Amino acid sequence: MYRLVWAKEVLNYLRDNEGLINQLELAFADLRKTVTGMPSYGIVDEGIAPNRYIWRIHDHVILIRKGAEDQYPKLWIEAIKPIESDSNE
Repeated sequence: MYRLVWAKEVLNYLRDNEGLINQLELAFADLRKTVTGMPSYGIVDEGIAPNRYIWRIHDHVILIRKGAEDQYPKLWIEAIKPIESDSNE
């Protein structure tokens, strides 16, 4: 099971967007339980770096770094941003 480590900016963003916390709570619980540290749903872009990926879920992009610390597998939630709709459409 992975441990989650949150960047301060991510925590602040989530505190300001309470509805998003409710949407993401189960998604992050599922992510912690994965064997690979990769989500089983949403859109995942693995092409960022060997140990980083972008997870697109609930109209947001989330930058996640996989690794280990103190012999425990961890996922660092480094950034979260809303996906902006294209106003030209």
